[in-house]
Amino acid sequence: MVDKLTTDAKNLFDKTFLKSMSFSLDKLLNVLAKAAPEFRKELAKHDTTACIKLRDNSYGRLIFFRGGQVTGKNGTQGAEVEMIFESEAAARRVMSGQMVGKTAAFVNTAKNGGLILNGPDEKAMWFSSLLLKIFAFDVLYLGNYGTMMSNGEMRYVTGTNGGPVYVYVKNGKIIRVSPIDLSEDDAESFTITAR
Repeated sequence: MVDKLTTDAKNLFDKTFLKSMSFSLDKLLNVLAKAAPEFRKELAKHDTTACIKLRDNSYGRLIFFRGGQVTGKNGTQGAEVEMIFESEAAARRVMSGQMVGKTAAFVNTAKNGGLILNGPDEKAMWFSSLLLKIFAFDVLYLGNYGTMMSNGEMRYVTGTNGGPVYVYVKNGKIIRVSPIDLSEDDAESFTITAR
């Protein structure tokens, strides 16, 4: 009895997540376009209709892209681009992973047939990457990255042949570069033991 209740609650959560996420997608895209002109240009690249739906067609949301404006309505038919999920659980795993910048669930679900992307290659890839850009919006379009230091310098991280380093910038000029000093907030180091 407890297992069935747990399963029912999980299924309800997955269904609610998919419906609320897809219902708000067109509204979110329009708000982000107002916040960043570059994102508005991204939306205007294609006039198309996309659909996020379940494989059994029990739920779907059509997203219409026209001249940089986005609208949506419930439905499963008539889309040029389709993002088809095997189940509500697969949709939740993929979309919640993308929200925190982790694409492993997207890749694994696609590799295992739990996610199919249909449509012309250019538009299908554009729509897929557009969803990823939503969740990295602050970095991609608002430049919210780096760490502000107490002396007014902005500290960034970059990769080099010798490993990652800090780059300190002030007034658009590089002030200095230094090795990274790990702090208590950084991940623990690890050891790989072979055989």
